[in-house]
Amino acid sequence: MTTPHAPAYARETWQTLEPYHGAVYFSPEAHAAYAALGVESGPGYFASRAAA
Repeated sequence: MTTPHAPAYARETWQTLEPYHGAVYFSPEAHAAYAALGVESGPGYFASRAAA
């Protein structure tokens, strides 16, 4: 069910969670962990995006 307020709620949620999103996907620690597993950064990024 969609409400007239749904776009505003979605935008607020995105603005709240985006800093965490960026910290996970673009952190140097994530790239180091990919390298330790033998995974290049690009495929590691896409795998982490696909993970639940």
